Parts: sequence; C-alpha cells; structure tokens
Amino acid sequence: MAAEYRSATETIRNALRKLRDEGLVATQSTRGTFVLRAPAETEPDPDVVRLESALRDVLQRLDKVEDRLAGLERGP
Repeated sequence: MAAEYRSATETIRNALRKLRDEGLVATQSTRGTFVLRAPAETEPDPDVVRLESALRDVLQRLDKVEDRLAGLERGP
C-alpha cells in the first residue's frame, strides 16, 4: 500500500490503526485486514448547504437571463 499510494509505511500503519480503533476494519495476522462496516454518514455542514442553495438560485436566475437574452437576439 505504501508504494501504491506513494506514502510512508508508518503512515499506512497509522491509518490502519485509526480505522481499527474506529471499528471500521479488523486485522488478522495471517489473513490480512478486512472492512467491517462503512463509515457513518456525517451531517452536512450548514454553511455548505446554504451555499449550495444560493448557487442553485443563482443558476436559475442565470437561466432566465439567458432565455430573455436569446429572445431579444431572435427579435420580435
């Protein structure tokens, strides 16, 4: 893994230790490391949710402006 991810061996060991401590993986000395469960979903950051909503609003307004501009370019 260290070679594949271009990381120090100790970094891989620390990462696996943390995953083991969180109950996400189990290591068996003769068989390897196995995923036990997927990490729990985290609550979305309220600031990100607010920004996504604002961005959707801006994109909708931009679509309307583009539609009006296309109508003006076509003429009466």
